[in-house]
Amino acid sequence: MSEAGLYRFRNAVLQHWRCIEVGNNKEADAHTSIADEIARDWESAGQTHNVLVPLLAEAEPVEVRCAAAIYLLHVGYEDEALPVLESLAANDSIGLVASAAELTLLGWEKRQG
Repeated sequence: MSEAGLYRFRNAVLQHWRCIEVGNNKEADAHTSIADEIARDWESAGQTHNVLVPLLAEAEPVEVRCAAAIYLLHVGYEDEALPVLESLAANDSIGLVASAAELTLLGWEKRQG
């Protein structure tokens, strides 16, 4: 894990949301692809937990917290991810990030049966 990788991940996530806010979905998808690639690299290196759990901290932007929680949930770290997603989903003041967290939780619950 490098600081450059963390910077690129945070930046990709934040740029994704900025593009969503202005309706540029194509560019938002490009930023998501960058974040996905970085997360896959961390997963391949066995670093997902070590890198993403610190990004759940309250000091991080809500967009970064949400993305980190979603990635963690998808690779089996429910104990870390679910409380953050639940907190974000309950916070209507963060707009679309709350909706993304809520939709992620609904999908996860559906898959759990």
